[in-house]
Amino acid sequence: MKKVLLASVLAASILVANPAAAQTADGSFFVGGDIGHAKLDESGLDSGNLFAVNGGYRWQIAPALKIGAEGGYVQLGDFDAGWADAKAKMKGWTLGGNLHYNFTPNWYASARLGAFFADLSFSSRYGSYSDDRTGSYGGVGFGYDFSNNASVGLNYTHFRVAGSDVNALSVNGEWRF
Repeated sequence: MKKVLLASVLAASILVANPAAAQTADGSFFVGGDIGHAKLDESGLDSGNLFAVNGGYRWQIAPALKIGAEGGYVQLGDFDAGWADAKAKMKGWTLGGNLHYNFTPNWYASARLGAFFADLSFSSRYGSYSDDRTGSYGGVGFGYDFSNNASVGLNYTHFRVAGSDVNALSVNGEWRF
């Protein structure tokens, strides 16, 4: 996981500090939010509700392609199991990179990849456990740009931390300024 963290921080640093990218293209700040559904890939645990906010900066490196750095917070929900009154929670901070490609003037495809700094907790009638771990996330999406400033999309994101996988499907809204 240290390799994922190092790669994410290095990629974000290069994007932020690269004067050539800043000089050759316009860019914009963005903020966004996601709501959706997350499924922890552990037998016997139900799905949870996802909530996320993020923001960052994207540079336009070609007429239809933007690449950027992002950071945010995600709550992957509460996962319940009927056996032993077990509950699992996963939430944390994200740091990574993204791209936004317009394949028509309004329709786009997106991708993201980075580090997930997770706060994990598990409790049951037999006891409880909590830990902070570093994992990874990656995802793809598509959507519609209503203007240069606003879009809505559908995203799939995969989170991997502490040997567990979470698959998330969400609706995303984004505002660029």
